[in-house]
Amino acid sequence: MKGVTTAFPVLQLLLLGGLCISLGFLAYCLQYRQKRGVTSLIVMFTGISLWVGSELLQIQLRMLRYAGFGMALRILGIEITVIGMFFLGLEYTGRERYIDWRLVTLLSVVPLTEIALALSPARSLLFEARVNDALPWGYELVQTPLFLAHTVYSYVFVIMSLGLLGGMMLRANAGYRRQLGAVFLAILFPTAVNLAFHFDITQFDLTPVSFVGTAGVLMFATFQLRLLDAIPVARQTVLEEMEDMVIVLDEDNEVITTNSATREAFGIDGSAAGKPATDLFETEQIEDILADDQQQLELDIDGEQRAINVNSSPITDYRDNLLARVLVCRDITEQRKQERQLRRREEELELLKNLQSRFLRHNLRNELNVVRANAELLADIDNPVERDRYETIVKKTDQILEWSTKARTIEQLVETDNRVTRDLTAELDTLLEELREEYPEVTFEFTERQPRAVQAVPQIDRALRDILDNAARYNTAENPLVRVDIEPVGEQLKLHVTDNGPGIESHEIETLRDREETQLQHGTGLGLWLVYWVMDKSGGELSFDADDGTTVTLTFDRAVGEETTSEAALTADGGDEPTRN
Repeated sequence: MKGVTTAFPVLQLLLLGGLCISLGFLAYCLQYRQKRGVTSLIVMFTGISLWVGSELLQIQLRMLRYAGFGMALRILGIEITVIGMFFLGLEYTGRERYIDWRLVTLLSVVPLTEIALALSPARSLLFEARVNDALPWGYELVQTPLFLAHTVYSYVFVIMSLGLLGGMMLRANAGYRRQLGAVFLAILFPTAVNLAFHFDITQFDLTPVSFVGTAGVLMFATFQLRLLDAIPVARQTVLEEMEDMVIVLDEDNEVITTNSATREAFGIDGSAAGKPATDLFETEQIEDILADDQQQLELDIDGEQRAINVNSSPITDYRDNLLARVLVCRDITEQRKQERQLRRREEELELLKNLQSRFLRHNLRNELNVVRANAELLADIDNPVERDRYETIVKKTDQILEWSTKARTIEQLVETDNRVTRDLTAELDTLLEELREEYPEVTFEFTERQPRAVQAVPQIDRALRDILDNAARYNTAENPLVRVDIEPVGEQLKLHVTDNGPGIESHEIETLRDREETQLQHGTGLGLWLVYWVMDKSGGELSFDADDGTTVTLTFDRAVGEETTSEAALTADGGDEPTRN
């Protein structure tokens, strides 16, 4: 009995020391309450202070009649402490969004009920007290099932907190794992002491005294491991797997954490935490990063100038206070090189296109016209053999001139999206009148008389003429026939050109479908390509049916209610008369 009595002053001294340390750390946390993770520490150490204070008060009172008040204060301290531990687990695993007034209200129900019972005459439902001078309080508790439920309820929060922290420790990188480990140990230590009491390993409940160790661990983590500067979400292991460099700066532009890509690129050995951002960037570059969310910087990395794209994202709390800034840095040096090469390639292709265009429009065309004129003069000689040869020269020259004109038209189509309104019926009437004179042996059928307005590029007449000319020119039937029909289909018009000739060869259609020319699959001319580009730029469709003869279908968007025009289409040479196919 004497040994127990002499232990009370020592116990009170330990409790008083614990209370002072708890209140001191609580005051420090209140000073930095805007920092992330401090809210849970404030709640937790408020509960610890109440818990330790209730122990001191009960030792001083040592009267059974004050048991209800002392237990009410103790239960309040316990519940606030374990709820603070739970909040700590949420905040330091990136789940602080769950901490709101709804959760606080829900968690307040049980403590308030227990306190009300402890202060009421019905406190026997929660616990019973009887005199025992051997204990520091002067009485001992006889726990009821309801009090055991209170104990289990409290342990649920402790277990959830340890589970959250332990799970995050398994996924976190080494730097953040040390901070999580400190928080984990700070919660585990008093939990182990409390379990020792419940399993009769210790005579007294030394849990309040053990909070001295909790406060010591958390203070070490705060001052040495920068616990209050931790950004859990930014420190998850996933950052280590990112190819981009990730740097997290605090509000003073000091490094909180970096991923392995950053450390490798900048040649950093170990952790960069606590270093100023000027160790990585120049002062002017940091100012640019803070001024704009996205910057492209030139950095000297490992002795080589690298182009770096920096995306800066501020992280704030619910009061819009800046907590940190996450910099995601992507090395775009190779991308820059490829872009320069692409621009140079585009410039070279544009130059080549201009040279080819001018050559086809001027030099080649002029020289071919000279060849053609001389061949026509020589074709007038009486020698049939020589005349046939010169007529072949004229024919081939006309074909080359026709190709150059079509190539120029296709070039114009590729570079424009301009569309006009045209009367399809009027266009076809004009073209068929010319073709009947050119191919008198071919029967052309077209009975449509109603104006049919469509939206198309100005070169639409070139495509229509090419389709009709091919249907007539290559028709080897005994009685060649070309039939033209216009079919309204909803908001579209379908133009069908059908002939009874041998049909377009499949490789010609496949060339258009695949949009490429190869040695194994080579189109015979530019005519179908011109039609293809006219329909593509007109927003229409081109299809073929070559089973028995050929049916070419051109689908246009209707231009109902718009004024139509039948002006001559723009020529391939910007004003020259169109060359007949």
